[in-house]
Amino acid sequence: MVRKRKTTSQAVDLTVAGFDPHKNAGDCVYDPDAARRVCDFFETELTHVKGTLGGKPFKLEPWQRAILSNLFGWKRPDGTRRFRECFIFVPRKNGKTTMLAGIVLYMLLCDGEPGAEIYSAAADQEQAALVYQQACGMVNHNPELSSRCQIYKVSKSIVAESTASAYKAISAEAASKHGYNAHAVVVDELHAQPDRELVDVLQTSMGSRSQPLMLHITTAGFDRLSICYEKYDYAGKVRDGVIQDQSFLPVIYEAGQDADWQDESTWAAANPNLGVSIHWDFLRQECKKAKEIPAYENTF
Repeated sequence: MVRKRKTTSQAVDLTVAGFDPHKNAGDCVYDPDAARRVCDFFETELTHVKGTLGGKPFKLEPWQRAILSNLFGWKRPDGTRRFRECFIFVPRKNGKTTMLAGIVLYMLLCDGEPGAEIYSAAADQEQAALVYQQACGMVNHNPELSSRCQIYKVSKSIVAESTASAYKAISAEAASKHGYNAHAVVVDELHAQPDRELVDVLQTSMGSRSQPLMLHITTAGFDRLSICYEKYDYAGKVRDGVIQDQSFLPVIYEAGQDADWQDESTWAAANPNLGVSIHWDFLRQECKKAKEIPAYENTF
């Protein structure tokens, strides 16, 4: 891959959202070169697609660098990736869709998996297509990536013919997803899934892959009987050491249960991209609205 911009090596704090991956690493080891490769891919090959940053290089924020470094840097004794499942809990407008699109492209083009099947899934086709649209924009902005990919708008897919690999955006109809052989799955807005069927079908489709990755990302939901709450609860227990699962990466950005929702330090605890993709003035205005309209408090 030809690099268009030069990056500089930097130390990465692997502790992310209160989780220290060293504590339950077991016989897994951290490979800084593998972590550097994925971070360099983001910062040298990818650009933002929308908004004020559209067309500008993807500069990783520390929290994004930590997630990517953990996911792709930690290795098992056989050289395959340590983490096979990741749960990312983060409020809206923190740049999650853009990061997911970058992960999709890295696993499609740079992961060394022949015939890789990569999917972004959501409760409906429109939501699932958001990651696809960002990925397409990144490909179209980079001649090197464009030369390696074919974009098919009707099927919402991107194909890398040299490795017979493909990425596709799919929706929640689980019945049509049997027979998949997924290498990577991104489930966007997990809280909106009507039931657990799609997640279970996709997760069990990974059985023949040597280092699959199941990535759930979501904002808050309210149904304690949902698949989202199940994953949230499990992630919290892994983070807190209640459950020992060295293959699961928990990333939970949230304020404490007793935190003052009007306190700006509470907003910072829950929003890792505050001041970058989500602006202080916006949250201040939303907070003022929530104070004046009690029914809006929960939304805020």
